Amino acid sequence: MTVRARLNGHLLRGLIKKILSQPRMAIPAGLAVTMIISFRNRKLCTVRHRSGWWEYRWRDGLFIDFAEDPKLFIRPEDPTGQCDVFFWEYEPKSNDIVLDIGAGFGEEVFALRTRVGPSGKVFGFEAHPATFERLTSLCKLNGWGNVEAIQAAVVDRSKRMCVSDNDDYQTNNVFSPGVCEVEGIALDDFIAQRGIAHIDYVKMNIEGAERLAIQGMEEAARIIDHICISCHDFLGTEWGATSEQVHVWLESKGFRVLSRPDDPRPWVPFYLYGSKS
Repeated sequence: MTVRARLNGHLLRGLIKKILSQPRMAIPAGLAVTMIISFRNRKLCTVRHRSGWWEYRWRDGLFIDFAEDPKLFIRPEDPTGQCDVFFWEYEPKSNDIVLDIGAGFGEEVFALRTRVGPSGKVFGFEAHPATFERLTSLCKLNGWGNVEAIQAAVVDRSKRMCVSDNDDYQTNNVFSPGVCEVEGIALDDFIAQRGIAHIDYVKMNIEGAERLAIQGMEEAARIIDHICISCHDFLGTEWGATSEQVHVWLESKGFRVLSRPDDPRPWVPFYLYGSKS
């Protein structure tokens, strides 16, 4: 991104923030964003700015974005524009059992629950209390009966632990100084408790904790067909350099491992895809 583009983006965010600071401008701003998004997607999307978030109401569901700036390029089937990353090796289908480990506000849950359909199931794991609350709000507002939100950090063994509380919720992790005490759970314990015999797809994006999570997946690895793990070497931290360890683990569990080393996005080459089919 050029310096000029960054400056223009900063000025636009500043302008939007200034407009929304005036309560009487929230409705006109929502109408403007409604027209832009509906035109670009060729589908009606009613947009409202509420206190602390933007609400995008599509015909097939409601998406909440907890940000000051509206997403002008949002699409109903892929709110984050990340489906080409998470579903590169395998795209979940009807009846699938899916684990979304690091579900955040539910951005990918929005796409996953559509693909598995009413007869499928999505388990969304999120550790941070505030982020989990927003995840459950999204599921409740949409009435998603095929999604179950689970407040826990997926790690090597079940235990109490702490996660950080950063302004950017996407950067919260178990390695930085933690102030939020949460439950940690090993995936082996979870599948045993629920009696889960088969998992079609796992999406894991947990800010370096993938190095811990795989240590608690000895039994889970046997029943998983497809897995996408976001390794965090691109962060430049010691705890984020996980791709080598994850690659070795995947191969040792019988997965065929694929990656995208030539993708220009800095984080995408560190996504590892495991498949047994």
